[in-house]
Amino acid sequence: MTETGNPKPLVIYNTGVVLQATLTPQSVAEKTLSMAEFGMVQAVMSNRLRSEYEDVLRRLALLPKYQKFLDEEIVSAQLECVDKIIRLVPNAPEQIEYPRDPDDAPTINLAICYEVDFVLARDKDLLALDTDPVLRKRSPKLRVVDPVTFLQIILPGGEPSA
Repeated sequence: MTETGNPKPLVIYNTGVVLQATLTPQSVAEKTLSMAEFGMVQAVMSNRLRSEYEDVLRRLALLPKYQKFLDEEIVSAQLECVDKIIRLVPNAPEQIEYPRDPDDAPTINLAICYEVDFVLARDKDLLALDTDPVLRKRSPKLRVVDPVTFLQIILPGGEPSA
């Protein structure tokens, strides 16, 4: 339960988590996405983040290394799923800068602006923010965690079920 009394945590899926969920069905990342699909969590994405999902998936689908796992049909299906289960919200204004990785700043600003409970990431630069004192002060309830940690926090006794 969130601090505001809403029983469904509000999450942002970083692009690496969406990519892992697409490439590896039955992965922990895919399980976290299925939690949004089954209404166990609420999720938001900005136009910028949605564009990043599409850009990364479509770009990787063109590489021979990924063609075994990604094709236009898989990419389109995943993007359609994302559009269905994740609420699109306006891009957030800048709340903080993140010099360590400026590309991650829009995700963190989105999390602050929409008072998100969790950012799910695999990116070390983003994960480092979980203990950042500036972010802790600005958004004390926000956790930046990997999918495994998220499941351990949200489902301490098990896995999501349909």
